[in-house]
Amino acid sequence: MFSKIALCLGVSISLCISAWGQELTDREKKLMSIIESLEKRVTALEEKFSDEEPLEKGAPSNETPSTASTNTAAPTATPASAPAPASQPDGNDMRVYWKEGLRLDSHNGAFKLKFGGRIQSDWFLFSEGDEIKTEFGDSKNGSEIRRARIFIGGTIYDDFEFKAQYDFDHDVVSTNDLWISAKNVPVLGTIKFGHFKEPFGLERLTSSKDDSFAEEAVASALGISRNLGVQVSNSAFDQRLAWAVGVFEETLNLDTRTEGNEGISITGRISGLPLLNEKGDRYLHLGLSASHRNINEFAKASRAETHASNVLAIVSFPETDTVNLLGSEIAYTRGPLHLSGEFNLAFIHSDRGYDDADLSGFYAQAGYFLTGEHRRYKMGSGFFDKVIPKNNFTWKEGGGKGAWEVVTRYSHLDLEDNMYTGGELNDISLGLNWYLNPNMRVILNYVHAELDDGLLGPGKSDTT
Repeated sequence: MFSKIALCLGVSISLCISAWGQELTDREKKLMSIIESLEKRVTALEEKFSDEEPLEKGAPSNETPSTASTNTAAPTATPASAPAPASQPDGNDMRVYWKEGLRLDSHNGAFKLKFGGRIQSDWFLFSEGDEIKTEFGDSKNGSEIRRARIFIGGTIYDDFEFKAQYDFDHDVVSTNDLWISAKNVPVLGTIKFGHFKEPFGLERLTSSKDDSFAEEAVASALGISRNLGVQVSNSAFDQRLAWAVGVFEETLNLDTRTEGNEGISITGRISGLPLLNEKGDRYLHLGLSASHRNINEFAKASRAETHASNVLAIVSFPETDTVNLLGSEIAYTRGPLHLSGEFNLAFIHSDRGYDDADLSGFYAQAGYFLTGEHRRYKMGSGFFDKVIPKNNFTWKEGGGKGAWEVVTRYSHLDLEDNMYTGGELNDISLGLNWYLNPNMRVILNYVHAELDDGLLGPGKSDTT
């Protein structure tokens, strides 16, 4: 059984960036025109009353009744007591507000900058068969900091976006996201440059803090993670159709650099919502991904859906020429019920005397929110968004209880073909999620894993 507390620090603080010489918007020009008009009227009134003798209280008036009536309706305030025009905030002044985190945005919306991060800590217990212990050794019970990340990101001048995210777990600082993008590009949509996730798969593109389980399915090992590249993406039909395609190069040791010109890949994905209701709690998602990779070595490995587990399916192809990856995905949400699954294929080809191989993997999962929430969807991107509880948990009397969700998943990964014996890994996972608020979650997972064949033979493992 596997226990995990995911404390996602979704606090975002925007930076203040000066914008000298920025042109006023139409709204700001209109407001300035109104202010100038009011100033002219106040000046005219001041000049008028400065030329007249104020009437003393009770003194007779030589004006006719009609004229007196007209004058009494006019303002009688002296210039010293006249109200000053309301001050208008500068368009680039920052405002502070809370929306699933602390934010600072400029009044004109040109700047939306934020800090954020996450801390995810694991506690785990293992029960393993003798075959697993013989092959991989005895997995140790204990705990670890699974993820510790910090990032800064946001939007500049409406048309440019950036993000820099670093991971500090296991005393190693690695680069996760380091990119900048140009938005609102005619026809193309968004052009992104840097180090980021390639557009492949549903679970891989969904953030780790928004997954239903503590770890991704073993089948996702045939997917792709982050690499250096350039990507073009866009959406259509009110963001119900999303697509992305990019050219990438394999990075070394989680670093943001490459050597030589090997490892060039072309990866693309298209996804859509053929079914979507107005509330957004009922939808059908379909997606396809593909990647053509020119690489010299192809290696894949997957643990038994527990990061600390020794149960491992692994295969390595030392002399490859091309690898083609295909992925299909489906997800259906109807209120608190959600279903999803993926099927991935890898076709490895070598012209250097090694056999070709075909690998495959799939998973199917189901979940249900006991408190009535639904799994949110990120329109225009084609993957899942964070869960928002209807009532945040609080210790106060009569307070909310957060969101509660039960989930189950079956996952299969086949890394065996021809001369390659990476093994077949089958996992059954059960989970209970408690979302205290949009930024904090407690996860309890039970994972039963079975490894067929593998390097030394079959085995079984249970993890809590």
